[in-house]
Amino acid sequence: MTLEIERYQHTPLYVEAVRVTVENFDDVAEWCEGVICSEETEGKEPVDFIKVATIRPIRTRQTQAFVGDWVLKTGMGLKVYTNKAFHKSFVVAPPESDPKAVALLEAVFAGPPNPAV
Repeated sequence: MTLEIERYQHTPLYVEAVRVTVENFDDVAEWCEGVICSEETEGKEPVDFIKVATIRPIRTRQTQAFVGDWVLKTGMGLKVYTNKAFHKSFVVAPPESDPKAVALLEAVFAGPPNPAV
């Protein structure tokens, strides 16, 4: 028996993303329906962050958007990325991205497995 191995590419996932800044902090909190909180560390000034209801967080930090972090929206929900992690995983989508194609891709990623497989 001869195996026929084929090469595949993972379909891109399009997201809406905004980097949190001092200037847009309140607007980002409103956009993602987050709650503005403050983290106090002994001997330091309190630091504000946005508590985001993210999908499948593994650590508490993944629910906290500080200035410099990115908040992402997909068809499946919200995610928080540090600036470094965001730039390792994402590039700017081409301007000709078709919104219908984006919605279809998000539905494919969110949908149940194909029973025919």
